[in-house]
Amino acid sequence: MSDVIPLGEVPADLGRMPKKMLAWVIRPEREGDPEQSMKLEEVDVPEPGPNEALVLVMGAGVNFNGVWAARGKPVSVFKMHSEPMHIAGSDASGIVWKVGDQVKRWKAGDEVVIHCNQSCGQCPECNGLDPMACSEQKIWGYETSWGSFAQFTKVQAQQLLRKPKQLDWLRAASYGLTYFTAYRMLVHQAEVTAGDNVLVWGAAGGLGVFAVQICKMLGANPIAIVGGKDKVEMVKSLGASAWIDRNDYPDLMYKPPSASGRSPSAGPPPASTWSSTCATCGCGRSRSSARTSPTPTRPSAPTSSCTRGRSSRCSTRSSLSSRPPTRTR
Repeated sequence: MSDVIPLGEVPADLGRMPKKMLAWVIRPEREGDPEQSMKLEEVDVPEPGPNEALVLVMGAGVNFNGVWAARGKPVSVFKMHSEPMHIAGSDASGIVWKVGDQVKRWKAGDEVVIHCNQSCGQCPECNGLDPMACSEQKIWGYETSWGSFAQFTKVQAQQLLRKPKQLDWLRAASYGLTYFTAYRMLVHQAEVTAGDNVLVWGAAGGLGVFAVQICKMLGANPIAIVGGKDKVEMVKSLGASAWIDRNDYPDLMYKPPSASGRSPSAGPPPASTWSSTCATCGCGRSRSSARTSPTPTRPSAPTSSCTRGRSSRCSTRSSLSSRPPTRTR
């Protein structure tokens, strides 16, 4: 291999552009499990566009979307972009190596963490509203190529964040996609506040471990659902106020009838297993003491046995962290 920076080295001549780099590459003809699909190849180093940056990758985070990309399931990444190859990886930390001529906030040598949301930069959502709602939003390293499983990655300049000084490269690369997703779900969407009881599915997983910690920081009570008693001590150490092993309740999680052979209406464990608990929402309060705070902008939906009602702002929130979204919304 020629003109490739040796792995693990940071060149002294900052900004020098090699012609080639090493990358774990997926190609259409070998989609399958990662061991089959991802091969180490020498490829051309991409040139950043006017509003893009090239980053020397110092640490890369692993997410399950890399497995989806490798397998080509549930959808092939080659249906999402026109590149002849795919480099996965949606988390990274690194050193800015080169910036496009329209980039003003970053320069070569800056140490950064990369978030995974790519947007068009031109729609109303991107200009004063919510870039996460951009109709052209894509997940870098999954719906786009040039992800973090390479020596260099090409990203939009708006994806760059300052690397926390107290974190080493690997720790800085580990949290972006899952932490930012959990934060948005709990703080922006659910508006979790002190005293709320928050049911966290998959509490020992990538999203779940951050959801538990964020809830604790907000003064809420995270109730962790885990897939085995061996995970209990870990979620407790992160701040879980209570825990449920889903293996103890076979009907706790919905399963399609075709997969389970049972009615899709099968639901959570009976209310008798929750002491003084509302049978409708599991909020931990008796029906008579449940506090309602109806949403002012919409008419209240019909209530069932719970006085909070479906449209009320119940203090029990559910973080469905076991669902695999393709958008970090």
